[in-house]
Amino acid sequence: MSTKRELCFISPAPLKMSTQSVDKRLQKKPLTARTSIILCQAPGVSRRTAVKLAALSIGLYLMPGGSHAASLAENAVKQNVARIKLALGKAGALITEVKALNENLGEEDYLFVLRYQSVWLEPGRVAMAYIAEQTGVVLADSDAVKRIAAATLGHLLELSMEAKGRNRDRVLRELDEYVESAEEFLALPSIQRFTK
Repeated sequence: MSTKRELCFISPAPLKMSTQSVDKRLQKKPLTARTSIILCQAPGVSRRTAVKLAALSIGLYLMPGGSHAASLAENAVKQNVARIKLALGKAGALITEVKALNENLGEEDYLFVLRYQSVWLEPGRVAMAYIAEQTGVVLADSDAVKRIAAATLGHLLELSMEAKGRNRDRVLRELDEYVESAEEFLALPSIQRFTK
C-alpha cells in the first residue's frame, strides 16, 4: 500500500487524477463550492498539492456562493426600501404637524422639526445612499438612483437651515421636496422590483 495521496473528485464516477492533471484542471476550470474533494490513498499526488486542495475545498465549503451573496444584497436593498417608505410616511406626518404650527416657528417648534428630521427622515436618506452605492445588485437606472440620493441630502440640509430660520412655509417647501424625491426614488423601475 502506498503512502502517497491522490485527489479523487466526487462526481457520478470518482476520478483518480495525477498531480499534473489536477493542476491542469484547476487552471482551466476553478473549483466551485459544489465540487467536493476528498483525499484518498494512491500514488501520484504530492503532500503539498493535497494540503493546498484540502484547504481550498474547506474554504469553498465555508464561503457563501454567488447566489447566496446576491440574495443577501437583495435583502439589504429590500430592507432599505422599507426604511425609505417609513421615512416617507413620517415626512407626511411631519408636514401635517408643521401645517398646524404658527407662521413663525417657536423655539420648541423648530427644535421639534430638527429632532424629527434626525430620527425619521435622515435614515431614509441614508437608505437611499446605501442603495445608490451598493454593488451586489445591478440597477438599470443607477445614475438616477445616485442623483436622487444626492438631491435628498440637499433637501435635508436646506430643511435644517429653514427650520433654524423658523419660517413655517419654507420648512413645508423643503419637506415637500423631500417627499417628492422619496416618491421619485421609489417609482424608479429598478427600485420597484424591491417594493413588492
